[in-house]
Amino acid sequence: MKKTIHLLQAFLLSVGCVFSHTGQAAENNDQLFRRAAVYLEAKRIPESIQLIESAQPQSAEDRFYFHLIAGQLLYEQSAYEKSLVYLQKANDAVADSYKVQIALAKTQSKLGRFTAVRLHAGTAKKIDPDAGEPDLLLAQSELALGKTDMAKERIATMLRSKPNSPRHTVAAAKFMVSNGETKEATNLLNDFLQKQPDAPEVHDYLADIEYSNGNSGLSFKLKQKAADLYEAKHKKFDKEVALAWLDFKQNRASSDPVMQSDEGKAPAQRPKSDLISAVTKGNNKFPFPEGVSIFGGSGFIIDSGRKIVTNRHVIEGGKEFAIRTGYGEIIRAKVFLKSELDDIAILELESSLPPERSIKDTEYSKPTVGTAVVTMGYPLWYILGESSPSLTNGIVSKETGIKENKGTFQLTAKINKGSSGGPVFDMSGNVVGITVGKLDLLRIQEKEGFLPEDVNFAIHVDRMPTEANIKIEAGAKNSTPLSIENLYQKMLGKVVMVATYK
Repeated sequence: MKKTIHLLQAFLLSVGCVFSHTGQAAENNDQLFRRAAVYLEAKRIPESIQLIESAQPQSAEDRFYFHLIAGQLLYEQSAYEKSLVYLQKANDAVADSYKVQIALAKTQSKLGRFTAVRLHAGTAKKIDPDAGEPDLLLAQSELALGKTDMAKERIATMLRSKPNSPRHTVAAAKFMVSNGETKEATNLLNDFLQKQPDAPEVHDYLADIEYSNGNSGLSFKLKQKAADLYEAKHKKFDKEVALAWLDFKQNRASSDPVMQSDEGKAPAQRPKSDLISAVTKGNNKFPFPEGVSIFGGSGFIIDSGRKIVTNRHVIEGGKEFAIRTGYGEIIRAKVFLKSELDDIAILELESSLPPERSIKDTEYSKPTVGTAVVTMGYPLWYILGESSPSLTNGIVSKETGIKENKGTFQLTAKINKGSSGGPVFDMSGNVVGITVGKLDLLRIQEKEGFLPEDVNFAIHVDRMPTEANIKIEAGAKNSTPLSIENLYQKMLGKVVMVATYK
């Protein structure tokens, strides 16, 4: 993936060179950028990159669209800092572009910079008051920070204010999906279609949900319906995106829904670069065989960037392993150690991360009852496709676990499947525990005959194997309280997804 990003960056920098001002290139730029934008929206990223590689920007308008699309493509490759460089250039050129403001808000969200998210989402809302996406981004930011009630109230207020708006209904459905409420999202969209059956945006997103649920036949029908309705409402760009998505998913061999005639085709492209080959191979995905079912949990970086702590049950039975950081890096890993006593495992990375990305060996502490804590992890990431971690807030409610087990403690912070193995922090950023997932609670139910309500458990850090080389002292290294947002941003690059397959 690093090679992909570096090659894309190198090409983008080359745009500053002087291009030949051919009439053909000038004539084709509008069509080329439009086509690249269609493929981008349809998630046909390699094709969009290939078109951008053939671009010859000559006017200020050309450069604006180039920077906007290039920034969005870098975002899709998880190169968020580099994405900001190009999006900011687009913003400098056109400060009142809704698309630029939304792209900036999304990218800043991936970097945990929620003050900037609020700024750009607020600007986008002023530019287009009828859009639902600004409220969606604000609510998702609140969700990431553990402010679930606030996020849900924001979406509910949005729906009450715009009950007949397809765009706001779709935004609410996207929020529900990001919160693991796919069934509720589907019901919301279907209920809306009972009132407004000619809403293409609703058919469009419902098609996406059904496709992710494995219902491809229904998904294709819904997407085609969306395309037909877009055409009837003279929304040509949206129609082209729907057809480009449909064309790709149905594996049509040769049709091009965006341009059917020779007139306006993209100019002759440069020789196919390593960039296209790298992206086509899917360097933004886990390095596993095609078609395998991926599962996993969360973890955190230790040992100066060389190892990962997670739960043993997260990796149990896995064939290969990889991690993805909050910044999008994907690295292969191998099992270094599995504890025989506790639900703890340590993975060793194939390529080390920078030492500053690691939890230091002195940043650990044992919690006491009443300690405010946050869990950080990737709940349901392999179901929802989310690539950013989220926080949940709570307190330590008991220093021991089930049947007074001294190796675990009880906390009120909500823990979802996928968060297993992630860290529990105190409000100064010290690790006080390792999250234990819902699967373990189900085992407790099977073994003990009951399931504790409204409680969750974590493993005490002093149960970590000696190979982790941690130090638990009376005075932890971190003692200054952090705000939720500062803690999130500080730990974003230190908490990881852990992935495997059987």
